Amino acid sequence: ATLSLALLSDDGQLLHVTTLGDSEVKVIRPLAGKLVYRSPMQRTSNIPGQLNYRSPAVAKRMTQDKVKVMPGDLIVMASDGLWDNVHEDEIIKELSGED
Repeated sequence: ATLSLALLSDDGQLLHVTTLGDSEVKVIRPLAGKLVYRSPMQRTSNIPGQLNYRSPAVAKRMTQDKVKVMPGDLIVMASDGLWDNVHEDEIIKELSGED
């Protein structure tokens, strides 16, 4: 299983992100029509890092980031089911309300 976790600070200004594998967290700033953060995708030989009970050591490969966010930012968390099938620019355009 791949993993994406995100926790917004109490003041709403900092997003704590943890990911493993090809699930990703992205922060989109719709008013600017741009992507402001993309979590790193972790693949080895085109195979995503995965959590499983047989290899707990793989959890050491999880990435952790802190991202400054602003009111109005959109946080999109999804697996490769979205990211492999819909281009990032299309998602940004749709969420920004661009024609």
